[in-house]
Amino acid sequence: MKNSTKLFGTRTKKEWVTIRKKIIRNPSEKLHWEIAADLLNERLETRYFRPIERILEVPINEEESSVKALSGEGFAAMTLICSLIEFLQSCYEGKGY
Repeated sequence: MKNSTKLFGTRTKKEWVTIRKKIIRNPSEKLHWEIAADLLNERLETRYFRPIERILEVPINEEESSVKALSGEGFAAMTLICSLIEFLQSCYEGKGY
């Protein structure tokens, strides 16, 4: 994977590698952890939360409720949620793919 690959919204693999090295060298530096947390938050927002919200945005009119208007969107959102769970578990286990 190239260093220019976007992993966190507009932020790149290179940014992650740089902050990871800084954390390994000095794990007690709070600022490095804050930057890493910001990167993780941006990844969660751009890859999971915003897409789920967009999928479930269903126009509601007076004739039908939002639940009746869904046709497969719930399945697509649930697939992203399952992917999110797998991502978080791999982070917890320290695995990288």
